[in-house]
Amino acid sequence: MDSEYVRLARRAYAAFAARDHDAVFALAHSDVEYEFADRVADDNVCRGEAEVRQLWRQLDEIFAHWESQPQEFLDLGDRVLVLARESGVGRASGLRFDQKLAHLLTIEDGLITRFQVYGSWKRALRVAGLGVSPAEPGP
Repeated sequence: MDSEYVRLARRAYAAFAARDHDAVFALAHSDVEYEFADRVADDNVCRGEAEVRQLWRQLDEIFAHWESQPQEFLDLGDRVLVLARESGVGRASGLRFDQKLAHLLTIEDGLITRFQVYGSWKRALRVAGLGVSPAEPGP
């Protein structure tokens, strides 16, 4: 049986898949942070609903189709690690992409306060202190 936090994460992903951004933000703190954890740039963090909504608008401009499909939810207490596949089609290029990404959600007082994106399952599992997934072996 899923924990309360895993159920919250599942609801957020279902709302996002339905493009119901209002429902997503109803599950998040007003100062939620959305971080591209693998980037080393000044603009790797969006803070607050307005900045995250702007990011999602930009992604919709870049991609004709884009979706995040959770493959596994891992309960880490006050965090949930989501191993996901993201796929889509570039709007200008028409090129398709399909990649494994991981999202580490931090939850406080029943709300998502931080959403970190990792470019690989392996890296996210290591950051979460879980080692390497059988689905993605190697160093």
